[in-house]
Amino acid sequence: LNDNRFAVFVVGDIRDKNGVYRDFISDTIKCFKDCGLKLYNNIIISKPIGNAALRAGKYMNNRKVCLVHEHMIVMYKGNLKKINENFPILDFSYLNEE
Repeated sequence: LNDNRFAVFVVGDIRDKNGVYRDFISDTIKCFKDCGLKLYNNIIISKPIGNAALRAGKYMNNRKVCLVHEHMIVMYKGNLKKINENFPILDFSYLNEE
């Protein structure tokens, strides 16, 4: 990844063979930090609850809930002060024009 650029990944947590969460999200962030990137944003993406209802029967036998979200991890490599130089603020004022 070039300097002064973003990397964006969507990740969800995973369970090991015993059904325990592995904390994959934290592992993902740590790997990127080890490569010199900084955690810039961690955005929660909601998924449809109806989909979880279809899976709930399987999981509830073990008292585990179905996740209805994922994490969008936004990492940045470089000088944070240069973000506006490379990514200017977008002007959406035209959307309010009639």
